[in-house]
Amino acid sequence: MKILYATDLHARPDRYREVLDHARWHRVDAVVTGGDALEWCLDDLAATAACQQAFLRDFLDPHFREYDDAGIHWLGILSSHDLPAIDEAFDALCAAHTHAHHCSRRRIELGGYEFIGFDLVVDYPFPPKSRCRAEDARFRPPPGRGQPVEATPEGWRVVPDWPARLASLPTIEQELAALPRPRDPRRAVYIIHHPPAGLGLATIHSGADIGSPVIRRFLEQLQPRVALHGHIHESPAITGRWQGWLGSTLCLQPGQGDPLQWLLLDLDTLEATWHGPGGPRRLATQR
Repeated sequence: MKILYATDLHARPDRYREVLDHARWHRVDAVVTGGDALEWCLDDLAATAACQQAFLRDFLDPHFREYDDAGIHWLGILSSHDLPAIDEAFDALCAAHTHAHHCSRRRIELGGYEFIGFDLVVDYPFPPKSRCRAEDARFRPPPGRGQPVEATPEGWRVVPDWPARLASLPTIEQELAALPRPRDPRRAVYIIHHPPAGLGLATIHSGADIGSPVIRRFLEQLQPRVALHGHIHESPAITGRWQGWLGSTLCLQPGQGDPLQWLLLDLDTLEATWHGPGGPRRLATQR
């Protein structure tokens, strides 16, 4: 089964169209996207929900019709830039199309593989906190850059005591444990927006690795076939790494920038090619 993987498209129609163009050209079976499908506007948070709803209605609905017509499956998750308030509308949108599948905290079976998505991220400094969680019981939130807010169906809610609110929520560790279990990890593909620690897949501009030790332990223990990540756009440009191995699990993080960065992956052979600045590069996926 051949897939195209891209992540962090952030409501850019040109990026979505380019992904589909590449998918058609390479005759893939499915496109997988790794979260942050939409975008928040920090200058006008009140308008963000309406903008995201409009993007679903005005762009993604006809765009998914093109996937139906092409016979290419689209599988994706939402994540930190995608408001929980649009989850129901996103579910309805995917249900209206024969080839669109929302994988966040769900298991989707396709082509003999099980795709399992995870939309939550380890808490970060930015104000919108709707999909943020503490890593584990020992986690301490980083210093914030503004007033923490959560999105609700009624609008944005200011969180005056974010550490207390964070402590009241399930941790990343607990949420991962609650995911659907694959019938056969050797045929499982996890789509986890936040990358694991220690592989050079989550390095920010300062040089710090903000990958998750908890996500790393989860993958090391379960040993799925592939784990697909995103979130840290700049990491591959900084470290030169788009892949890493955790035991027999291949972890991939194409990053994002200009031009579009994406991966072709054969799930049967684990042959992969990264596409981005400087042209395509064959990844040394065999250990």
